Amino acid sequence: MMQTDTATQLADYNAWADRTLFESIGTLPVDEVYRARTTLFGSMLAE
Repeated sequence: MMQTDTATQLADYNAWADRTLFESIGTLPVDEVYRARTTLFGSMLAE
């Protein structure tokens, strides 16, 4: 079983990674964010 401090560290890392990703996406032109891509999700925002 995972220790509480390990779970907390993983949650903190996930929050940091999400912030970093969305801050970076926020600097892009809107058309690039929504542009269709050859990925599983179709675009950066999965639309």
